[in-house]
Amino acid sequence: MWPPAPRLVKTRKRRRQPEAEVQKAMVEYLDLALPQPSPAYWWSATLNGVKLTPKQRGRVVEQGLRPGLYDLIFVKLRGMEAGQTYHFEVKSETGVLTAEQKLLMDALWPAGRGASGKSVENLCAALVAWDFPIRCRV
Repeated sequence: MWPPAPRLVKTRKRRRQPEAEVQKAMVEYLDLALPQPSPAYWWSATLNGVKLTPKQRGRVVEQGLRPGLYDLIFVKLRGMEAGQTYHFEVKSETGVLTAEQKLLMDALWPAGRGASGKSVENLCAALVAWDFPIRCRV
């Protein structure tokens, strides 16, 4: 019989990752607000939230990845605060800090070095509070 009947292909339903979607929006904002390279600052995502197979996860744990590491890290490279690090934890609308993240936040918050948020606006507010030379606000 022509044409042949179409084959049904099983597709795996992708699990939504709302926190990853928020972080992607934040990185898009950072590319505009704090473009790199810059002699004044450096920032990076830690990729701690990337989905890995159990074998891959085991390897990164062996290499030193620890629970509680925040999603975004910022470092000032100039001035009196050169070398100071700032940490931002990305959360989805319903996300909450883990016990390890709370432990780290207890140390970072009083020093003004840690924040968490669920939107680009939260990240922008943290960067302003930390006195980073952002090029645009939301």
